[in-house]
Amino acid sequence: MTPSYGFNFTGNKVALNFTGTKTDINAALATMQLSTGAAQGAIEFDVTSSLSAANTYYNPINNSYYQYFASPNTTWTAARLAATGKSLYGSTGYLANITTNIENEFTKSYINAQNVWIGASDAAVEGVWRWMDGPEAGIQFWQGSTVASGGFATGPYSFASWATNEPNNNNGREHYGTTNFRGTLGAWNDVQNSSALVQGYLVEYTEPVGGWTPASVSQQVTSAYIGTADGGIGGNGGAGGLGGNGALGGLSGGTASAGGVGGIGGVGGQGGEGGKALPGNGGTGGTGGPGGGGGTSGTGNAGIAGSTGTAGTNGSGTTGGAGGSGGTAGTGGVV
Repeated sequence: MTPSYGFNFTGNKVALNFTGTKTDINAALATMQLSTGAAQGAIEFDVTSSLSAANTYYNPINNSYYQYFASPNTTWTAARLAATGKSLYGSTGYLANITTNIENEFTKSYINAQNVWIGASDAAVEGVWRWMDGPEAGIQFWQGSTVASGGFATGPYSFASWATNEPNNNNGREHYGTTNFRGTLGAWNDVQNSSALVQGYLVEYTEPVGGWTPASVSQQVTSAYIGTADGGIGGNGGAGGLGGNGALGGLSGGTASAGGVGGIGGVGGQGGEGGKALPGNGGTGGTGGPGGGGGTSGTGNAGIAGSTGTAGTNGSGTTGGAGGSGGTAGTGGVV
């Protein structure tokens, strides 16, 4: 595989572009590892693949493609017309609009082109610099001349990267923007519509509504979690099992004996293992579950009833004695 212009396979990266055969690229992606150093938390990264077109550069930060066309002695007007007539992966082109420092760094470092037309112009009103085509068509980004003369960035992007003492409208005829000018990468200059110094033009393609042409571009967002935080607390253990039943009471006469004491409840289950967050520690284990309840006391069997007593014997009566003798008769009275 070959790193794209300005890229290499060493050191830290926020983006990496490379070309190769489908087999080689699939093998590389299958073994790719992401390291964020000290950065922690949820990380998302995009993987975009497309057929490689000549002098085409993909910017993963703004999801735009850029294509450089070498064309010496081409006027800005002709370059603009040519750019809007080109298409790539379902998108219509336009002279590049460089609206942020990040985008300027990309066109500075990762596009192999110098002295190139971009989409900036103040031809309509001197000192009112606007982007002419594409999503930013008509948006003003600069007011006035050089910074020393009071010029300043304006508009929603409030960004420009003019070279020192530019734009100066030399001879009153410089109304068109260039970048990577005269060996100073990332520096802009205003020049005439026709300039022998300009060697070509830079076309930008923004993702169209509905996405890039499916047959040409494949995009996938992948997420990962990087961190040293401890894992979550483990789940609680399950409840212990119930104790065994007590022994049955013994057999005895009279009242039944008490049942045996219930068995001891089982030990609570072990807390679950804490979650893992590489290279963080596992979380605290969960609390063990409650012990099981004691077993049901055994019930004594009813005692055997006592035997019925033997019936008593009837007593034998003794015959009564004879009646007593009558008293003696009294003596009669005297006449």
